[in-house]
Amino acid sequence: MAELSKPMRVAAFIVGLSSILATLILVIIREPVPGSSGSYLSTFWALLRFFTILTNFIVSYVLIMAAIRGHWRSFSLLTGATVWIWLVGTIYHAVLASTHNPTGIAAFTNHIHHTFVPAGTFLIWILAKPRSFIPIKSPFMWLIFPLAYTVYMLLRGQMDGLYPYEFSNPSAIGWKGFFISQAVLLVIFLGLGFLFRFVSNWLHKRSTTK
Repeated sequence: MAELSKPMRVAAFIVGLSSILATLILVIIREPVPGSSGSYLSTFWALLRFFTILTNFIVSYVLIMAAIRGHWRSFSLLTGATVWIWLVGTIYHAVLASTHNPTGIAAFTNHIHHTFVPAGTFLIWILAKPRSFIPIKSPFMWLIFPLAYTVYMLLRGQMDGLYPYEFSNPSAIGWKGFFISQAVLLVIFLGLGFLFRFVSNWLHKRSTTK
């Protein structure tokens, strides 16, 4: 199994660690989050309602473990995680940023979660060597996490009446709107997954034919 270069290992570790530290900072300062009582534990539990935080944790695990091992255990998982975190950044800046205005240190952690980690992960993925061929089934497998999150979000929302995003809140947009919004998101995830697969396999083919 080919080893990652030292710069790639360092970059993966920095991006992965920055994500964890950003979340830890939010817990330490007990950032006001809907559903939190103000304690450290309730703040952390409230943060776990968000797709952004959960995806950042997955990316951190993938990158830090690769940095420690010195190789990609699953290049398909790295690609799937890149798709998820890339959409985190894109949807935030395109849809949510205009109504979300954190201040102070929370603004800094917000940029880490929604800008630095998505951009850093994408750059690591696009520059990654060696690459592995990604089979056609992978984009469908990458839907498991978004689907699981939808179920998790819905169950938590039904229990405490709080939903992380307005476009995924059936109380605000109705159940028809909820299912339509989730279906649209899954189509976007799948389409982007196939695009990333195409680009990755093209880069893989180029590297193997040189």
